[in-house]
Amino acid sequence: TQDIVITAAHCVFSDDTRSEMASITFTPAYDDGDAPFGVWEAEDWWYPEQYITANDRWLDGQDDNGWMGFDFAFMRMAPNAQGQEIEDVVGGQGVSFQAETNGVVLVGYPGDPAPFDAEVQRFCADSTVTYGVGGDPNLGVDCAMGSGASGSGWVTDVDPATGAGYIVAVYSNGGSDEAYGPPLGVTAYAGLVELQSGG
Repeated sequence: TQDIVITAAHCVFSDDTRSEMASITFTPAYDDGDAPFGVWEAEDWWYPEQYITANDRWLDGQDDNGWMGFDFAFMRMAPNAQGQEIEDVVGGQGVSFQAETNGVVLVGYPGDPAPFDAEVQRFCADSTVTYGVGGDPNLGVDCAMGSGASGSGWVTDVDPATGAGYIVAVYSNGGSDEAYGPPLGVTAYAGLVELQSGG
């Protein structure tokens, strides 16, 4: 539908208020205050109910971090002032729901540790992707992205000539030298179909 953006569920749902964000914007290719493609407003979004259920248990102090396996969301962006859809302006990636692990490239805006400041786009690539990190159904790579990279797409099978590939996961969290992301599967596919159909 040329108007969908993927992110992390914790980017659209606040742990502080335990409710959805009131509004969400996205600034493609943001660079130290510059917005070359404008700022886009999300008009609707979807995230898994499993994320909310497991996250509530975790916030209540129970030993349950199962939310990590469902930390993904989709947003439908409103057209810009010229009536253009976001993909018509900035392009897009494919999406794979089969947990492909043919290496990945992550692109995001890490805010820590120094010298990261969340103002400049950074990337990390790893040819080796592990599964079941920390006992959770997450993918893992040796990338230190840090806070601010949340929701960044993990793109596999990247064509070096065009930069196009397939998103297989999103950045959820990480350690000092690792990044973790839930692989997209049947739950994500059903959510994307629901959002695209206006449900």
